[in-house]
Amino acid sequence: MKLFKTKQLMAYKEMILGIDVFSPPTKDVYAFIEEEADTTVSSIHKHDYFSNISLSTIKRAVTILLSHDLIEINRCNQDRRKQLIRVKV
Repeated sequence: MKLFKTKQLMAYKEMILGIDVFSPPTKDVYAFIEEEADTTVSSIHKHDYFSNISLSTIKRAVTILLSHDLIEINRCNQDRRKQLIRVKV
């Protein structure tokens, strides 16, 4: 698939999901959470893709997504200190 067609498809999918109005880092965090259900802020930050994005930017993105009711956070049953993030269904 050509790059422009891929970008068009991406823009369309972002619009359908309601994330088209967010900053690129917020969209990236949402995409990661969608791919890696029950992830944590720490695991997002440690992923190579986010190596040039600060922890505070990732936390801000999670807060924005939470405030728009697109994701949910639950405590891990095995380790109550962990907050597991997933996309709301």
